Amino acid sequence: MIKLNYTKQDLQNENVFVEVIRKALELHTLDVIDKIREDKAFYEGTIPNVTYKINKAKYIVDMATEMFIGELPDITTYSEREIQRKRVGEFKKKIRNSDFGKELYDAGLNASKTGSGFLLTYTELGDTFPRYVSLDPELTNVVYDCSVKPKPLFAFTLLRQTEYNNNSKVEYYRVYIYTDTNFYNLRTVSVQDLNIANTLPLYTFQDGTEIVPHQFGIVPLIEFKNNVLLKGDARPVYGLISAYNNLQNNRITNVDDMVKYVLMLKNVRIGNQEEQDNFTTMLKDHRVLALEGDNADAKFLQNALDQTDLQRLVDDIEAQIEIVSRVPNFNSAEFAQNSSEPALKLKLKSFLDLAKEKERHFTTALSEVLGMTLDFVRQFGGREAQRYVFDMNDVEIEYSHNLPSNDMDKITQLVSLNTLGLLNPRVALQELSWIKNVDEYMMGIVPMAGQQAQNLANGGNNETNRLRQALATTNPTEIDNRLANTQGVAQTLANEVEEEEDDEEEEIS
Repeated sequence: MIKLNYTKQDLQNENVFVEVIRKALELHTLDVIDKIREDKAFYEGTIPNVTYKINKAKYIVDMATEMFIGELPDITTYSEREIQRKRVGEFKKKIRNSDFGKELYDAGLNASKTGSGFLLTYTELGDTFPRYVSLDPELTNVVYDCSVKPKPLFAFTLLRQTEYNNNSKVEYYRVYIYTDTNFYNLRTVSVQDLNIANTLPLYTFQDGTEIVPHQFGIVPLIEFKNNVLLKGDARPVYGLISAYNNLQNNRITNVDDMVKYVLMLKNVRIGNQEEQDNFTTMLKDHRVLALEGDNADAKFLQNALDQTDLQRLVDDIEAQIEIVSRVPNFNSAEFAQNSSEPALKLKLKSFLDLAKEKERHFTTALSEVLGMTLDFVRQFGGREAQRYVFDMNDVEIEYSHNLPSNDMDKITQLVSLNTLGLLNPRVALQELSWIKNVDEYMMGIVPMAGQQAQNLANGGNNETNRLRQALATTNPTEIDNRLANTQGVAQTLANEVEEEEDDEEEEIS
């Protein structure tokens, strides 16, 4: 994200436009590229520069991305119109059959890694449905104005290229510019000189300048922000990760050094080189140590490192990494001890807060991509577009986070709500982790019939239970009469049994 104090009207002047591009490229190369490279280095494990390392940054980024957007967000409509639901379903099939899910995941991964991800919507000749590609944030950015709510002026992505002119090597950037109307293919003078080398005016197509109009209506390169600070998920704990790895590296190195014990000899004469060699041979081969003299002693120096205290420090640092990054260790024994729904919610609260923060920024950007796609399809999709063009105002974007979930507890709650007649299926089914698409699931439901449906309508009670419920009474007099009758019948049966036993005894005697 780059902010410059210009407006879209200012960019109508080509000289101003070229100057703004130069300023944007300078700010990007000075302020952004080094930060992105540091983020990539932590993610790839090249930082910190120690022999033994545990790549905590990669775990945090990969886990946060997979849990947040490992499943393509669902587009859900609560419209009562059947045609609207069918169009939404057809649209979801269309984007699932494209590379949209993969490219959106890559944009989410870049956002988690560096603070911003970028998704370009583009078309090729003859396309009736847009294409999508995620771009590297090290070489991509969006330039905004300085209004109260910044609006994008243009976006760019760079490609470093090399040419040889008269055996002279020239390195420069190929600069791809995206405005709300055109795509520009420009170049800089060199990697160091970021002035645009194309001859003005740009619209004359001179010096290899390529200008292509597009029909999206907005800047088609959309920025997916990870958070309001535009920071990756692991950046707040880079210092803790370095401390953790340095400590573990020193610990492993120290353990390696522990096998190289130092033998301390007290009041022992070693002698010349030949005697020293014999002494070492006896100790190494025969494990015999001969000592002479009064008060002679020999012992190995003990390592001063307290492994218990060191492990406690390692555990404390690891706990702080989880707290600050809000990404728990899902493989830990503590996490797996209690899997009840309340316990899982408590353990996952910090991560769910992180996911909600991501959703707030991600939904805005994703809505722009979907809206841009629908507008393009309305114009150029032809008759096929009628199958999947829907109203964005009637849909919501729902996220299915790949989190541990106790679905049995949730199903019990849903059954209770359904018994009370308070269940909204479209909202409730979204809570079950194994239902990825509510509309498709509901279309495939086969209604129950016969006795099973009657039992379900009566809270699960079968015919016998319903008969007993019908015969039940709350009148105290009737209850007393029935109780007395029951007691009288029981007493009669007891008397009959007693008489039969007396008759049997008389026959035996």
